[in-house]
Amino acid sequence: MVSKITVFEPHFDGAQFGPASIETGKEENRGAADSPADGPRSKSRFVMVLQGATVFVVLFVTLWIVLSRLLSDDEADREQD
Repeated sequence: MVSKITVFEPHFDGAQFGPASIETGKEENRGAADSPADGPRSKSRFVMVLQGATVFVVLFVTLWIVLSRLLSDDEADREQD
C-alpha cells in the first residue's frame, strides 16, 4: 500500500523513498577500480601544477583588465566634474 507524503508531513513511519533494495555494487567493483588499466588515469604532478598556474594567470589577467577599466572610468568621470 502506498500512502501520499507531503513536505509538511511530520511523520515518516512506514514511508519508503526509492526502491525496496538498493544495490550499490561496491563489493563487486572494488577489485576493478584498483587496476590501473580499467580505472581513470591520475594526472601527474606537473600537469596539475601547470593547470593551476594557467588558471591563476587567466584569472589574474581578467581581474587586472576589469579593475583597470573600472578605475579608468571613475577617473574620467571625476575629470569631467
